[in-house]
Amino acid sequence: MHSADPHGLESLGPTTSNTAHPVPSRSHTAFSSTASTVCGETKMDRLDSKPLVMPPHWKLEFINMPNWLGRCLRFSFKLLCLLSLGHRDLDSVWEVATTEDERWWYEQKDRMLNRINNITVIAGLLLTSTSAFATTLPPVTPLFDYTQTFPYICSLASFGSVLGSLIVGSSILFMMAKCSQQWFRDTLMGSHSSICLTLILLAYPFFSIAAAACVMLIGITVAAYQSSHPVIRIGSIFIILIPGLLVPAFIYTQVPWSRARCTDSAQTPIHEQMSSHEQVSSPTQTPNIDYSEPSSA
Repeated sequence: MHSADPHGLESLGPTTSNTAHPVPSRSHTAFSSTASTVCGETKMDRLDSKPLVMPPHWKLEFINMPNWLGRCLRFSFKLLCLLSLGHRDLDSVWEVATTEDERWWYEQKDRMLNRINNITVIAGLLLTSTSAFATTLPPVTPLFDYTQTFPYICSLASFGSVLGSLIVGSSILFMMAKCSQQWFRDTLMGSHSSICLTLILLAYPFFSIAAAACVMLIGITVAAYQSSHPVIRIGSIFIILIPGLLVPAFIYTQVPWSRARCTDSAQTPIHEQMSSHEQVSSPTQTPNIDYSEPSSA
């Protein structure tokens, strides 16, 4: 016979001993807290270590030198930035390299990779053409003999330049495919020399293909000018004349001072143009006419 419980604990039944929730192990708790702490510290460190002001070595100001040399170097640096990164200067590049929106960084990087990829494809096509001139004989030698000394040297030089462009472009595509934002900002652009070498490396495929095309064009023109047929000799002049005139025309459309020649009427502010357009296009207001019949006297 059991004695009565003075505190009334028997009414709770046997479930009182099983109501406690399972306590997680210390190892699991420690791992979860450590992982969250590490992730939190990594994210905070990444945000805190990101500088907000562009460092001095990104500006590359050419101050302690003659005026004419500083202008030439500034123009060369802007051209190098334009051909390598697609920007006029490094200010906008710094904004991309320090942004918290990673989608903007990947978008700009994909644009650069697409540009280098297109140049690499062109290099492959040009490599096939130059190798054909360097390894084959002309079908009709008196008409177009590109196996002479100077045209053949131009073909070999163009072949080597295109081959170097193809190698460097493929290396850039392999290197920049997994390039992170921090690696680009702190390593590739970490000093004056690193910035200059990175820009030269990114712009080398363009310069190499341009040089190869010019050398090959000169060699073909010389070979055509020594032809025995007058049509080929005259046509070789237009081969150089037409592309040579299009390049200055393209540069003229890109410089800012070419747009300063516009007339004052073309420089009317946009809000004035819109207001004048609204005044012309708005319908005329009809006068309020009373069509009701007059009352009889």
